[in-house]
Amino acid sequence: MQATPAQLTYYRFGPSEVVRTPLVNIGREDRPPDAEGWDSDQSIGAFPLLAFSKIPVRVRFNDEAPTVLSPAVVAAPWGSSLYTRKPVAPEGQRTVWVIVRDDTLVRFASRFDPSARERPDRPLGALTAPVDPVAAVLARKIASYAFDGDRTPDPLLLEGAVLRICDRSVRTAFESRGHAGALPRTPSPRARRQQLEAVNAACEHICLNAGDSLSLAGISDAAELSPGYLCRVFREHLGMSVHQYLTRVRVLGAVDELPAWRGRLSALARRRGFSSHAHLVTAFQRLLGVSPSQLSDTDARQWLARACPGRQALLRR
Repeated sequence: MQATPAQLTYYRFGPSEVVRTPLVNIGREDRPPDAEGWDSDQSIGAFPLLAFSKIPVRVRFNDEAPTVLSPAVVAAPWGSSLYTRKPVAPEGQRTVWVIVRDDTLVRFASRFDPSARERPDRPLGALTAPVDPVAAVLARKIASYAFDGDRTPDPLLLEGAVLRICDRSVRTAFESRGHAGALPRTPSPRARRQQLEAVNAACEHICLNAGDSLSLAGISDAAELSPGYLCRVFREHLGMSVHQYLTRVRVLGAVDELPAWRGRLSALARRRGFSSHAHLVTAFQRLLGVSPSQLSDTDARQWLARACPGRQALLRR
């Protein structure tokens, strides 16, 4: 990479790397299961962040019940949170995260829920939400552009991409609840923990077996719930159906593997659990608006410039 301009600051700690502009932070962490730090408390920092996990990992925020982060959900822990992690997949943890260091996230959320201004440390109101697939791909692309390119990144392009990620993620989070500001009904603490543990078990089973032919009966067995009850509590806790969750896991898993399977999309489709190449293409177009080939043939900078409106246009929202 060329000399870093004054607007960019890079730093690394352990398996994490971070780039900072005057407005945003972008981070990437690839933590193997035998690395240090799994059992110790980690701090989020002063501002809320959005974290996109490429593989499943169990995380406990503050005193909340543990939850499984996966490609199908975005984590939105509030500022100053503490968290611990536990690996689920043999690869450990692979996460991309973004932070806007002002009240932009609060202003985006207040369009759907005016009370977000009263809780600036947790504007989404919930720790997790269904992932917006385009935002998840943007997060992957912006990390690749920031850390893997041979040219110095454009700070304005980085900031525009992060604002776009936040804008789409906030919209999807609130739309998944049915109407502005609506949160799932809350059962008793004991019942909620039991439900969440069952949902976590279902999520782990889906993520670790997404390339196989999965059935609702098999997923329900892993969660030790009846199929009907699992479908209800799954949607209540995650804001999406089991099928929507599985599709996001498969599509975003395919996104991560596109470079290694270039020219072999039929084989990649089967590997990721799709019935055919056409099924893979349809899923990509429905969730991302592009085909696998279009995504694979566009480098990170080109895709970011095409997918992100101007930084100022987003800040005016």
